[in-house]
Amino acid sequence: EAVATAEAVAVETAAETEKHANRLARVLDLRAVSLIEDGVHAEAAPLLSEALELCPGLRPLWLHRALARTGLELYEDALADLAQCVEMDSSDADVHFLRAKLSLLAGNLEGARRATDQALSLRADHPEGRELRKTMSECADVYNDEATKLILLGSPADAVANLTHAMSLRPNDPHLFMRRGA
Repeated sequence: EAVATAEAVAVETAAETEKHANRLARVLDLRAVSLIEDGVHAEAAPLLSEALELCPGLRPLWLHRALARTGLELYEDALADLAQCVEMDSSDADVHFLRAKLSLLAGNLEGARRATDQALSLRADHPEGRELRKTMSECADVYNDEATKLILLGSPADAVANLTHAMSLRPNDPHLFMRRGA
């Protein structure tokens, strides 16, 4: 009976501790969001890291830390936080759109295209996603045009690199594959 009582007390204590940790994490999150809105990303990020140590299962904490890290131009770290968001719930088109923008900033054209495609598959009318897809297609055209100029200037290796970038942005364009020779 003493063991059962001790176990019950331990379970109750653990539940109380988790409840307090959850409350503290939410308070830290509120403060961090306020700091992000004020542009003080350097102070917000550590608060969100502390909140995540307390409650790693709260998806908004990962999103908010991604926003703070974006403000600090830590794009790879922000993308890692967004990957956690997607792992917890992949149905948010805005998170995928943010992943697309950060992928572009990090120089990952293919990652940006995939994230844009995912955002638009979830919400076909996503205005920023549609605009980004259009812009990426226009960039593929620029890479393609530049490849032509590079070939005429005698730089075939640079032309192939440009065509590879264009293919990352528009992978279903057979003309690009044919031009590159892939």
